[in-house]
Amino acid sequence: MSTQTTDAPAMPFNLMDREVQQCPYQAYHWLLEHAPVYRDPNTGMVIVTGYDLLREIVKDPKTYSSDLDWIALRPGGVPEKSEALMREKGFDVYPTLSRMDDPIHKSKRSLVDRVFASSRIRKMTPDIDAIAHELIDGFVDAGECEFMRAFAFPLPCIVIAGQIGVPREDIHLFKEWSDASMSRISNMLSDEQDYAATQLLVDSQHYLKSIIDRRRADPRDDIISGLILTPLPEGRLLDDAEIIAMLSEILVGGNETTTSAIGAGMKLMLDRPEVVDRLRAEPGLMKNFVEEVLRLETPIQGLYRVTTRDVTLGGVGLPKGTPINMRWAAGNRDEAVFPEADELDLERRNAGSHVTFGSGIHHCLGATLARVEMASSFTAIIERMQDFRYAEGFEDVTYLPSLLQRTIIELPMTFARRS
Repeated sequence: MSTQTTDAPAMPFNLMDREVQQCPYQAYHWLLEHAPVYRDPNTGMVIVTGYDLLREIVKDPKTYSSDLDWIALRPGGVPEKSEALMREKGFDVYPTLSRMDDPIHKSKRSLVDRVFASSRIRKMTPDIDAIAHELIDGFVDAGECEFMRAFAFPLPCIVIAGQIGVPREDIHLFKEWSDASMSRISNMLSDEQDYAATQLLVDSQHYLKSIIDRRRADPRDDIISGLILTPLPEGRLLDDAEIIAMLSEILVGGNETTTSAIGAGMKLMLDRPEVVDRLRAEPGLMKNFVEEVLRLETPIQGLYRVTTRDVTLGGVGLPKGTPINMRWAAGNRDEAVFPEADELDLERRNAGSHVTFGSGIHHCLGATLARVEMASSFTAIIERMQDFRYAEGFEDVTYLPSLLQRTIIELPMTFARRS
């Protein structure tokens, strides 16, 4: 695989183009072949796609810092009107865990690591199974549904709402707020759209503040109470704005990405009925199916870093302060690591080696929870339903315009109920 030099060819794709975002894989293969470290004039960032190069970055957080304002990377920066609204009506915006470096990151993450411990998540499996079947009960007799709205969105949102300690009946609000949060880092919003999304985020902050106030008076066994009552290693308690920032990240990370992954898995089952038959015949392959969904249709296509010193990566010199866009989704299709990388392989031996959840100190907090939710969802679906088809007249799956996110907008389908 070659590396980029000063005379590297210009990429014949623009990742900011909505048509490219609908299917970015040709662009990723071009980058992997011609310039796995690519100075992209369209985004103003260096795009890194090679699997080994991505691993090199995440293993060196001192050189490749996470302390970067994602919204400020938007072409034109953050609209002043949006900033003024947040200053006047919202709370101080603290960096999320994803944007922190150690030791601050380690200190704050320690408050929630135990909640997402693998042993605790596995004990939740029966409850997650029950939610999956409850949702299917709501539409299985109809023989049709819009899958994203009927199942892919509510399941992870119900689960994370229960863990945070907010009412299940408010999950429609969480969807609005999560969408607003993700849209602001999509790099695709106009100034007016960014302002509207900021208004929704201010609403979410005040909602969370009201829950925090109630938990201070009446603590419970949930994440909010834990963040209120548990001191940081240095001894102080989090203030309200810090708690709001952490809850907002958990809320978004706990439902948006898993919603995307569940939707992607359902699309693969619609497109590949032979895969469904094999999963029914060999349930032990479900684990690999989950990993292949995560690898092939990476929900968060990539994240950001910034160099803290002059460094050479993949033969390309990067000055201090260079913003980097790590494309997890491209690394997950690197043929040097995943032979026949564009194919779904239920027997792929290294399927779980994908970088969908990152690696190192910023390995995704909810990775185990996402895997359990996906396995519970797909198992319940193939147990209860069969003969999956796209709804009559439905032309093609479209994805939310975003530089980072890969989420199906709607997935209308028909099916037969299994006895």
